[in-house]
Amino acid sequence: MQAALIAGVYEFPERKTARSPLEIQALSARAALADAGLGLRDVDGYFTAAGPSGTGPLPVLDYLNLQPRYVDGTSIGGASFVAHVHHAAAAIAEGRCRVALITYGATPRAQGVAVGTRGRGGG
Repeated sequence: MQAALIAGVYEFPERKTARSPLEIQALSARAALADAGLGLRDVDGYFTAAGPSGTGPLPVLDYLNLQPRYVDGTSIGGASFVAHVHHAAAAIAEGRCRVALITYGATPRAQGVAVGTRGRGGG
């Protein structure tokens, strides 16, 4: 059984940005992989709940030109990415993939959305 470890991380630095969620995920993915000494070509497992308009991982895979052996689009709200860490560790341990990439990207603040509230209009 192969042990899993977190080898690279990156947090997108801009809180207000004109970049799309796909751009944020692509930039963050490349930076996290570089932090681990890897590139997109090394990725054979991909995990996200953050496709545009709830479409899951497929648009992100296309945008990054990834063709991994293993894909997980579990979406259970704010805990999705905690679950993805567990799922990635299990996939690595089971030999389903060797390099798992987990991404997320959203722009609620840039769009004027107050996350976790009723929004700016109140009500």
